[in-house]
Amino acid sequence: MNSSAALREPGAADFFSHLLRRPLIPLVLLAGGAFAALSFWSPPKAPPGPLLAASGRPAVLVGRVAGYPSGRPGGDFFPLRVRWVRLAGAPAFRGRGEVSVFRKKPTEAFAWGDSVSVWGPLVSTEGGPRGPGRALARIFVPEGRSALLGRASPWNPIRWAAALRTRFHESFQRHLPGVLGDLLCGVVLGERPPGLSEFAEDFRRSGTYHLLVASGSNVGFALGVWWIFSRWVLWWPRRWTLVTAPLAAFLYAFMAGGDAPVLRAAVMASAISVGALLGRWDRLEQPLFLSAGILLLWDPSSLFNAGFQMSYAATLAIAMVWRGSEPDTLETRPGPRHGVARVGRWLLDLFVTSLAAQIALAPLLLYYFGRFSWVGLAANMLAVPLAGVCLSLGVGLAFLDGFWPAAAGLWAVPTRWGAESLTA
Repeated sequence: MNSSAALREPGAADFFSHLLRRPLIPLVLLAGGAFAALSFWSPPKAPPGPLLAASGRPAVLVGRVAGYPSGRPGGDFFPLRVRWVRLAGAPAFRGRGEVSVFRKKPTEAFAWGDSVSVWGPLVSTEGGPRGPGRALARIFVPEGRSALLGRASPWNPIRWAAALRTRFHESFQRHLPGVLGDLLCGVVLGERPPGLSEFAEDFRRSGTYHLLVASGSNVGFALGVWWIFSRWVLWWPRRWTLVTAPLAAFLYAFMAGGDAPVLRAAVMASAISVGALLGRWDRLEQPLFLSAGILLLWDPSSLFNAGFQMSYAATLAIAMVWRGSEPDTLETRPGPRHGVARVGRWLLDLFVTSLAAQIALAPLLLYYFGRFSWVGLAANMLAVPLAGVCLSLGVGLAFLDGFWPAAAGLWAVPTRWGAESLTA
């Protein structure tokens, strides 16, 4: 092979030819895209007639909590996957669909996967904006009119994730003062505590609001923490760490809310782990498109979700920028030898990555939020590594708080410094 060919930068044709070398990947992607298109063009499924006629009337809904309840002063709200509906003075009937539940002063905490019963006036959302995945109705539950029917099964991974989420939340609130605990809940868990609102606008204006939303980078940081813990603390062999990496990725993804960005990263991490165990190396775009196809087959309506679109746009832009950094080309490119040159190269790589992601996200940011932050190009170079440090310190704090509370008090000091640096 001639040296000029070996150093040739791959172009768009090479990018897609690499993808087509794995025919299963484009087939899964096309099938998922076809299901998503059909879910968009088909008319939205209407709830049963009695439910439409019940707007403004009290009803009892029985179903399963389909997400983490979000707390607000004086109440909380969560999505409910309905199974049974009973209107006042009428027999119960089977229900299907998702309803947004707003509870006032709840006396009992609900968790994702719990079977619950709620009572209150039901308001249909048929007159509101249409779109796949939208709630069919809202129900406003007065104080004392909700009941827990049964907790999620102990074998349900979502229950494990919910228990871990509660542990993290309690640790942050116990060891970090006020808004700093809320900030860690946002960075690590993607949660929205009331105290986070005073920072939210600053993060939006600086182009770093994605740090308060559980994203794919969080999964990467979490897997980095798992790698260090399993290899350096448990002294596991590399193969054991790779085998358990998908479990760690999906456990964190569900702990952080199970949104499209974290699920995308978890599927990609699983594909890469399996490839490493088989001694195969796949370029970034292949697990990226495979994860898109799998998520669309699982939930076709996610294609029209802003988080799904922004996550894949940013990751695809990064894959396109780094498609030249492949194993076969890296061997022929000498890297910088001196420490200063390495730091300069690292900063340049970080800037190029941030620039590629921001350019890819610009149309979506303007469309969904009506704004684009130029300062985000520079702010993310500092904020993203700091968010990774905060996530690592937060995981360590929650772990020590459960097994060694005295050490957790000491660990909370650098964790607080990291959170203060991120806000600054």
